[in-house]
Amino acid sequence: TMDHSGMEQGSIDHSTMDHSKIGHDMGGHDSSTPMWQWFHTEINDVIAFSWWRVRDVKTLLLSCAVVFVAGAALEWLRMMRARNRERLKADRSYSGAALIEGTRRYGSLHGEDTVTYRTFEHQDPTRPRRSFFYGLSASFHIKDTILFAIQTTLSYTIMLVFMTFSVYLCTSLVAGTAFGYFVFGRKRI
Repeated sequence: TMDHSGMEQGSIDHSTMDHSKIGHDMGGHDSSTPMWQWFHTEINDVIAFSWWRVRDVKTLLLSCAVVFVAGAALEWLRMMRARNRERLKADRSYSGAALIEGTRRYGSLHGEDTVTYRTFEHQDPTRPRRSFFYGLSASFHIKDTILFAIQTTLSYTIMLVFMTFSVYLCTSLVAGTAFGYFVFGRKRI
């Protein structure tokens, strides 16, 4: 290790130094756009991306419309995933598959105190059991995974919109999700 004890800078007068040439760029933080930590009604926000800025009433109204549609789209995605799962259940239950009763045993490491549970599962007796990897590559699972990824991305983006704490944007978001649930949510009931 290097000994820095002889390099004291206490005698340097820092008040006479010109610091104006030193770059203090905060990497995309515009000092004219505050990071709100409370709900506000100001028209001055950056939403999720540096290029998505609200500077006037026109951009605020456009942003509110986009956020409203995004909220409704999130509910539509939830409905689509739920509907796809219901279709899969219906296909499995009406495909001639029988409800098979079985037992599974769970016990201690020493084989004592074994507990038996009754289990029921759909199984078509004419088809062999499919592997775990077959289920991963099933077209339904792939489609559902893609929809889940889109839903998650949209959910987190919407969360960032809400974190602007703009009363206008938050109200638009809640109205959009409520509208989406009103239109699409009834199909899940």
